[in-house]
Amino acid sequence: MTTKERAKMSDAKKLTQDELEMEVKGIVDGLVGKGEMFTAFDVTRRLRADGFWVEHRDVKDVVHGMFERGSLSGTGYVRTLVPVPSKSPAFVYHLYTQNAQDYDPTGAHDAALPTGVGCANLRSGPTLVAKPIKVDGICSRDKFRRVNVPNALVYAIGLKVGDRAKIYGCDGDKFMIIREHDANTFSANAMTSYIVNCRGNIRFSGRILDELDAACDSFTASLDPTSSFIWLERT
Repeated sequence: MTTKERAKMSDAKKLTQDELEMEVKGIVDGLVGKGEMFTAFDVTRRLRADGFWVEHRDVKDVVHGMFERGSLSGTGYVRTLVPVPSKSPAFVYHLYTQNAQDYDPTGAHDAALPTGVGCANLRSGPTLVAKPIKVDGICSRDKFRRVNVPNALVYAIGLKVGDRAKIYGCDGDKFMIIREHDANTFSANAMTSYIVNCRGNIRFSGRILDELDAACDSFTASLDPTSSFIWLERT
């Protein structure tokens, strides 16, 4: 922050930690509801524009903490570390269907979305078709014939490192991956369960994959339109 900015902020209202968290949540909820890309610094700028005295590091801690605690789970939002000109790399928060490289740090943060598609549509829109994320190479079998589901998808359904996911076989041609908590409402028995590893991946064993197709060496992963579960199917 420049000397001029500090002088301007001297008359601004200072926030307690509880007030800061409430204001940050309101801004983030608004951005997510509109399907906009944003960084923690965008939230800082919004707060300063609204007349609050805030340090960016404090705002950044709150924004990143919201994501890490799962506050954005079920919204279809993921985060990607991208370079920012003349600054340190920053986490861009964006819908999983968007390319974080399209983020504009100068202020135009509206996401390139189809008309009418936003956070609410991702949760409930029956006409929205999930854009499959092709993971050839990343989601191919390793030398032990295992497959790693990309962490962008894992985070998008609200799972974190150390969480448990349940795996269900569907129609004999694909797997459904869902949070253990959400699976408690299912009457069917899961094929197996996996713990999200330290890299944020869910690793399928060769034995489970062979039950789908022993001859298949690569798979396609995609997020359900409601951001509730992941499909893993043969390519």
